[in-house]
Amino acid sequence: MNKLKCEDKKKNSKIKVNFYGLSILRSISAFDVINCHCFKRKTTSNKLILYLLDSNRLHVPLFIIMSFYFTHNDLLSLNFDKIYKRFERLFIPYIGWPLILFLLSNFINYFNKAIPLITFKNLLWQIILGDSPNMPLHFWFLFDLIITTKMFLFIIITNKNHYSFTLLLLLLLSYYFQYSKINLYFYYSNRQPSLGKEIEFIPFAVTGFIICELNIIDKTKNNKIKTFIISLIIYKLTQFFEIFARFKGVQYNGIKLNVCSTCIFLIFSLVSIQKDNKYIKLINILTNYTGGIYYIHRIIERYFQFLIYDIKKGTFCGIILIYLFGYIICFTGTLIARKTKAKYMFC
Repeated sequence: MNKLKCEDKKKNSKIKVNFYGLSILRSISAFDVINCHCFKRKTTSNKLILYLLDSNRLHVPLFIIMSFYFTHNDLLSLNFDKIYKRFERLFIPYIGWPLILFLLSNFINYFNKAIPLITFKNLLWQIILGDSPNMPLHFWFLFDLIITTKMFLFIIITNKNHYSFTLLLLLLLSYYFQYSKINLYFYYSNRQPSLGKEIEFIPFAVTGFIICELNIIDKTKNNKIKTFIISLIIYKLTQFFEIFARFKGVQYNGIKLNVCSTCIFLIFSLVSIQKDNKYIKLINILTNYTGGIYYIHRIIERYFQFLIYDIKKGTFCGIILIYLFGYIICFTGTLIARKTKAKYMFC
């Protein structure tokens, strides 16, 4: 989504904000997901490539912040038509791709026993908990997105007047579980990434919600240079203070990731492009299939090695090819399913 109407509750007015910068950020984050999962550093000694592909784990936090930023108004106004549509967009790929993968695995395994077979039990656990052995999917993210959306909706319905306080309390409680290692114990005792990462997921969701709640992006549009400099300084300062030091967690733990992701989010939100700009159409074309590429990148890596040889090596060329091949699949799938809800599997 490139545009959103944010409501200023105090002035009771609607402000149209340009979000093409965030669309670009979503595509960069999707590429970084592929880089994080598929690139093997030992495949190159090129320092520039190694520097560019040095993943800082910001991709998932950025996706979460953007998701709950854009969902804020619909949840707060209890717009159930749009809330229902959000759940459709999440549930259709969440169930659809594991089912396709189950059928694809059994078909390919019939001809090539070297390909891991995905059983019905694997499929069932994937749908129930967002993660399962032999499933090359990272759908714990969708699982936690669904769970957290339901949690926020429940808080707003039951505590409409004090929901902000409840969400902040939830954020603090999440960090308590992370820094006390309770979350780590929970993760290793259950061995389910979708459950273990939910506690790390919450602070980013609350942050996205608060950014829209306080109308921060609109307030910074007249001070772009100042916002850029301050965000960049804060981002760099996280490297020098003990409170931002990394510690053992599940994967996306700690305050540092939240602060850095928020700074990057604000910097890209400053990118404003006029409607009549000749590059708008190109940006829309290039960024429309980010979700679909995220959903299927591991499927491509596992099952299409015979088409794209470099994928197997985990090279820089390989991850570019995975992204491009994913884009082609999503573009084609959207054209075929554009009049049905199956299109949500590709965008």
